[in-house]
Amino acid sequence: MYAPVTQATPRALALQDRLLSQEPEWSGFYNIHNEYAIPSDEHPGKQRKCIDLAIVFVAGRGRPEFVLEAKQLNHAKSYQRAGNYTGAEAMKRFLSGDYAAYTARFPEVGMLGYVLSDSVGAWRDRLKAAIKDKGPTLAPRRPQQDVRSIADFPLEWTSGYNQQSTSLPVMIYHIFASFMDTDKGEPYDSVAPAAAHP
Repeated sequence: MYAPVTQATPRALALQDRLLSQEPEWSGFYNIHNEYAIPSDEHPGKQRKCIDLAIVFVAGRGRPEFVLEAKQLNHAKSYQRAGNYTGAEAMKRFLSGDYAAYTARFPEVGMLGYVLSDSVGAWRDRLKAAIKDKGPTLAPRRPQQDVRSIADFPLEWTSGYNQQSTSLPVMIYHIFASFMDTDKGEPYDSVAPAAAHP
């Protein structure tokens, strides 16, 4: 059976709408999938684990993919704090055997934080510190590094590891989507299309 649809699903769909709302020329080359089933020898067929978002290049040979595990970040709720982002159902999925077959083929993956409290900068600092504190259990192969590969994500950074079951390198890109109403300083009551929340 496929993994259940997560609470993040409406937010993932809203992010997809925001990314593709103006239909830039490049958007025709990609498909975006929500709850994307990852091939696995350990979990075949309908037992496959699903990752939150996948961006698949469909305009050429090889169909390269970029997948993102998404987590809500809300300091007011204990299950939406840093431990949820770095835990077994999030970052560690890329580092443990869960996605070994996938990361062997595509060693660059993403973590997407849906910011529902505080600021993106505060969450970036909080999560970088949590990753550093968990260093021995995550087994990093290099220090975290600030990057800016996409102009719309100025607080992006990377962290590099060896996949625990294969020892192959895995690079995780950390990005954020803010769902805070900046006028009110609180999350939007409901997720609406980009036009309603520019």
